[in-house]
Amino acid sequence: MEHLWQDLRYALRTFAKQPTFALTAILTLALGIGANTAIFGVVNSVLLRPLPFPEPHELALLWGRYPDFGRTSTSAPDFRDWREGVAAFEHLSAFTQGSINLAGGGEPEQVRGARVTANFFQTLGVAPALGRTFVDGEDREGAADVVVIGDGLWRRRFAADPAMVGRTITINDRPFTVAGVMPPGFTSAGEDELWIPLDVEDPGYPRRGEFLTVVGRLRPGATLAQAQSQLDAVVGRLARQYPETNASIQGEVVSMQDDLVREARPALLIFTGAVALVLLIACANVANLLLARASARQREVAVRLALGASRGRLVRQLLTESVLLAVIGAGAGLILAAWALDALRASGTTFVPRLAEVRIDWMVTGYALALAVGTGILFGLAPAVRLVSAYGLPAALKEGARGATAGGLRLRNALVLGEAALAIVLLAGAGLLLRSFVRLNQVDMGFDPRGILTYELILPTARYPDEATLVPVIDRLVERTRGIPGVNAVAVSSDLPLESTNYLTFDLEGRVETTDGTGDVQPFRVTPEHFAVLGIPLRSGRLLAESDDASAPAVAVVNEELVRRFLGGQDPIGRRIQVSDGADSAATIVGVVGNVAQEGVSAAPYAQVYQPMAQGPTRGVRVAIRTAGEPLAIANQARAALAAVDPQLPLTKLRTMEDRLAGSLTQPRVSMAVLGVFALLALVLAAIGIYGVLSYAIARRTREIGIRIALGAQPGDVRRLVIGQGMRPVAGGVLLGVGGALLLTRLMQGLLYGVSPSDPGTLAGVALLLGAVALFATWLPARRATRVDALEALRAE
Repeated sequence: MEHLWQDLRYALRTFAKQPTFALTAILTLALGIGANTAIFGVVNSVLLRPLPFPEPHELALLWGRYPDFGRTSTSAPDFRDWREGVAAFEHLSAFTQGSINLAGGGEPEQVRGARVTANFFQTLGVAPALGRTFVDGEDREGAADVVVIGDGLWRRRFAADPAMVGRTITINDRPFTVAGVMPPGFTSAGEDELWIPLDVEDPGYPRRGEFLTVVGRLRPGATLAQAQSQLDAVVGRLARQYPETNASIQGEVVSMQDDLVREARPALLIFTGAVALVLLIACANVANLLLARASARQREVAVRLALGASRGRLVRQLLTESVLLAVIGAGAGLILAAWALDALRASGTTFVPRLAEVRIDWMVTGYALALAVGTGILFGLAPAVRLVSAYGLPAALKEGARGATAGGLRLRNALVLGEAALAIVLLAGAGLLLRSFVRLNQVDMGFDPRGILTYELILPTARYPDEATLVPVIDRLVERTRGIPGVNAVAVSSDLPLESTNYLTFDLEGRVETTDGTGDVQPFRVTPEHFAVLGIPLRSGRLLAESDDASAPAVAVVNEELVRRFLGGQDPIGRRIQVSDGADSAATIVGVVGNVAQEGVSAAPYAQVYQPMAQGPTRGVRVAIRTAGEPLAIANQARAALAAVDPQLPLTKLRTMEDRLAGSLTQPRVSMAVLGVFALLALVLAAIGIYGVLSYAIARRTREIGIRIALGAQPGDVRRLVIGQGMRPVAGGVLLGVGGALLLTRLMQGLLYGVSPSDPGTLAGVALLLGAVALFATWLPARRATRVDALEALRAE
């Protein structure tokens, strides 16, 4: 310990004498270690930390799956059959999420909530902080209305009232008794703040009315494989029993932990690899700094060896310096990591699950410290060994005497080659994501998002019990909003583009059997101006009209994908279609419109049916307002128009359609931005490394350059000599990096859209970019070399 303290004090004195070197190394390491620490903080919270439930490994989610269109939620009849047939689960529960009108304790507002089966909290294994959760039978028709609220809502709206249990609050205009308050930090899924019972026993639910998420807890000793086998057996039986609705549906059991991070995992793993490459480049840069510094310390080391110091003792001293640099850099890196995580949380992105739990804790701090020690040894070992080696020291002294450059320069050039190769890999990844993002923005989504203001609304049953009351309030809302100056058109619909919707089975006159395993549609209830507001083009027939009201014959408009898939491209006008949404009669198809990207710009087109809101209004509605100017400029007038219709109706999610579109592109945008930052860091660090190597080489070759100039060498000759020396390792690194990029970018396939991982244009572009930056980094020292005064250089020697 005495020797360690001596080494530390000596290292600090050395850094104080060479502050430029120390600050450069610390800043370089802070960038590398900070980026790694930030990503590890996210990975630790999202991928490594168990879910905040007892025995989280026993929790699983159950999904339906279509062969060509992926997973789907579950219908109530299927859930009941799964619950009876999959014995591997001790508890199997279901829930559905949405917005809920809440009154009591303040102004009416909409909150995120979930309707859940009575055993939902028992399945998750979480007890309330106050009161109780639901008991058997409270999720049946006719039971008393009870609610469980979250800790955040309890504190925010009800001032953490300790007598909250038993109080009555108003939900969707109905009184509910508070049964319990959940503990702090509890979240079932997303941002739910309250939970009310859900009755799944109603026989009126259609077999393919898919709206439930199913969660289960395995019995002790049971495995996911056993649960999957049992679910497959149930799904197979249902396919034989109900071939019209269940022939193509499959079942999937997945760990709740794995399911939560399913979309984020590939990107996070790629980010982890990317920051590791950034750290390697930072280490190479600091190693180059230490090699340059070593040439100035050769005499010092020679004297210490001559006085009897052991080589091991000197290596330990030099490694102490490099590790201390890394530890100081890690401290600065922790600050940078905290800033980066704050910025990520402030961005409001939903791409990363459990983002609110990400923080700099003891594990992340320990990781940064361990990383600092490891990197300090990594970049410090080679320069230290070289400096004190029995062969290297005399040779280096001899070279220094005659101004030679072959010794440490070869190692430094090798480091530059490695930096260039790593930078190419990162630049290629960022370039591919950039091109993919551009392609996504060029996709024809089937509607025009510009100039549209949207919000969501719930029309409660207690105040609007039937169609006779729902239709007039929707008509009044449209009329009031249409009267706002600057409003061109107003539409009310059950769903807007770029959000999840229902999938229902249907009957169609002249229907052709499909081979892609799907047999349902996305149903929409809309007011006549829906197509004009969103700019959905008419392909044939007519659109819905004001005359298509409750007294008129039932009509429908379908999209091109439905015609292609279920009618083989035949004319659908005049055919009869009936969607299993409780409608009493079939509707006549009167028009065909273009396909709308309902669930994201990269999702495959799906069959869609639009029916008049007046012939079957929904309670959860979306209002879309097309404006002549900036949509948000009429936000207050839109609120006033709603208040004039019903002041007790709270609206939520007031935003433009372009904001909705931006939200649907969160994952590719975040991925592109994060990897782009890492690639930019790699490019800057590589340029600094190239510049540093050449500056070192020119300083060592001052005598040689002076002689060349004295013998008649022109400035252009000197520039070509220096630039050629600098670009040779860069060229080798580019070739090596392109080969590495061809291998590693294949791991990004799931993050790309419309771009091949081996896209030649991207690889050529990043190679040219790095080449240009490297050329600039070599040109600066080359220009300085041409200004060497031959007489001064020779006199100095």
